Amino acid sequence: LLGILASLLATLGVCLRWWTILRIQSVPLTYPHVLKLVFIGQFFSAFLMGANGGDVVRIFYAIRAVPDQKAKVTLTILIDRFLGIGMLVVWMAAALPFEIHRVARDSEMVGRIELLQILLALGVVAGLVLLFLPYHRLPAPVQRLWQRVPGREVIQKLHADSKLYLSRWHLSAAAVLIAAVVHLFNFAAAYCLALAFGLDVSFVSMILIVGTIIMAIGAPLSIGGHGIREVAVITAFTLFEVVPSTREVCVAFSLMFYLLFQFSWSALGGIVYLFYSRQAKLEDAAKPFPAS
Repeated sequence: LLGILASLLATLGVCLRWWTILRIQSVPLTYPHVLKLVFIGQFFSAFLMGANGGDVVRIFYAIRAVPDQKAKVTLTILIDRFLGIGMLVVWMAAALPFEIHRVARDSEMVGRIELLQILLALGVVAGLVLLFLPYHRLPAPVQRLWQRVPGREVIQKLHADSKLYLSRWHLSAAAVLIAAVVHLFNFAAAYCLALAFGLDVSFVSMILIVGTIIMAIGAPLSIGGHGIREVAVITAFTLFEVVPSTREVCVAFSLMFYLLFQFSWSALGGIVYLFYSRQAKLEDAAKPFPAS
C-alpha cells in the first residue's frame, strides 16, 4: 500500500513537472488538464512500443488543446523527458560509489561502468554546448557544415528557448527539484515492494536497480517494456546481490512492479481517456461547418 501511494505521488509529480515546463513556455494549459493528458499517456504506454510511447499521444492532445503553439508543446515534452532521464542519471551516479564494491570483483563490468560514465559526461557537455553555444559566432566553414545537419531547426529552437529558461530560473529550478523528488518516490515504491517480497536489499541498491529498469523499458524494443523489464530485473538483482534473486523471484517482482505501479495507473488513464475523448467529440460536433 505504501508503494502504491508512493507511485501515485510520483505520477502526480510528473504532471506537476510538465505543467511547470509549460508555464516556462507560457503554454496556457491548466494543471487539471495536464493531469488528464498524463494519465491518458500512461494508458497508451501500456500497449505502445516502449514505456514512453504515451508521449506521442500527449503531444497530439496537447496540440489539439492549444493548436497555435504546436512547436512549444512538442518541445515541452522533449524537455520534460530529457529532464526526467537526466535526473535519473544524477541519482544513479550519486548512488554508484556506495555500491561499486559489489561489482568491483568483475573487471569487465567495472570497465563498462567507467565507459558509461565517460559517455554520460560527454553527453552532458554536448547538451550544454548545443544549448548555449553562440552559433552566429562560429567560423564560416563550421556554419556551412551546420546548415547540413538534419533536424537543426529543433536544436536552434532549443537554443533560443534556453534564454527563456534562464530568465525564468525559479520555474526551471522548480522543475529540476520536482524531477528529483519524482524519482525518489519511484525508488521508494520499488523499495516497499522489495520489502513486501522479503528481499534483502538496501535503498541505495534499489536506486540503481530501478534506474536500470526505467532505462531498459524506455527503449522502444517491446510493447510496454514487457520482456525487457524481466531481463533488466534479473540482471540488476544478480549484479547487486539481492537475496534471494532466483529467476522466479525476479519475474514475480517484475510483474508486481508493473501491475501495481504502471498498469494500475494505465487502467485509470483508460477511464480518463473515455471521458476526455467523449468530451472532445462533443466539442467537435458543436463547431459550425465551414462555408466551403
